[in-house]
Amino acid sequence: MTDFKKAAPYLSGLAFASIFGFSFLITKNTLGRMEIFQLLGIRFLIAAVAFEILRLTKAVRVNVSIKDFTRILPVAVFQPWLYFIFEIYGVKNSETGEAGLMIGMIPVAVAVMSRFILKEKSKPLQILFMLISVSGVILIGVNQMNGGAGSTGLAGYMLLAGAVLSGAFYNIVSRKSSLRYSPAEITYVMMISGAVLFNIIGISDSLIRGYSYFTPLSDFSVVLSLMYLGILSSVVAFFCVNYTLSRIPAVQSSLFANLVTVISLVAGVVFLGESLPVYKIVGSVMIVTGVFGTNYFQTAKGQKRIDYTSNDY
Repeated sequence: MTDFKKAAPYLSGLAFASIFGFSFLITKNTLGRMEIFQLLGIRFLIAAVAFEILRLTKAVRVNVSIKDFTRILPVAVFQPWLYFIFEIYGVKNSETGEAGLMIGMIPVAVAVMSRFILKEKSKPLQILFMLISVSGVILIGVNQMNGGAGSTGLAGYMLLAGAVLSGAFYNIVSRKSSLRYSPAEITYVMMISGAVLFNIIGISDSLIRGYSYFTPLSDFSVVLSLMYLGILSSVVAFFCVNYTLSRIPAVQSSLFANLVTVISLVAGVVFLGESLPVYKIVGSVMIVTGVFGTNYFQTAKGQKRIDYTSNDY
């Protein structure tokens, strides 16, 4: 049991990386039949309803007052609110490779910010493996960039930079919130907040542009996609993210996000028949090696672990 408790945060990291990795396939297929905020709104509505059912049936323990909600809200401001908005429009205004390269810089931003805000320090070997992991993302991104037909303008870079900063701040504020609240409570606030904001924007857009907001739900394949995105990629994955952040330093947790690049590449090759050139293979090996090394040489001291089975939070 002790060994499982030690391994749980890392298994949780692998879980959310896998779910997010495959979510790119689902999102890519679904966006062809839905508007951006329509997709986000219904996705988070499903997530919020699913989580509310879990809460009411006491499958998960969530005890959040209005005061607690406002305390956790800064987490939701950065993720899903700002991150999703910056990422979606950043990708829209940039080359795919350049977007992946920028988003891959989140662990670097987390490493810098966590050192000053959370006072988390990394061993020299951890820093080395972090650089290996990030270098793998850079290798893949630069090669994709060189094969692209256009270039990213200032607006695209600014939006992607906003996504990077939002992702980094999310890692920081979620870890700080985990000292007081459980992963389930943090995830609950994120899902409810995302459902409210994105549906307000989505429904407003549908009224202004004159399309039926819930019509895509008549398509069974769309419903299945939304169930994956709303339940697995929102509730389950973000619960795993928040659980991992509550158990290991933000720097280590953020590196699991780099595995998303590897998993999405493999999924594209297997399910979409996309090519797998040598640079993608080498970059993927570097990413996996970096994540493994960073977590293997984890800092033994100064890491506070939280027991949510107690009544102390």
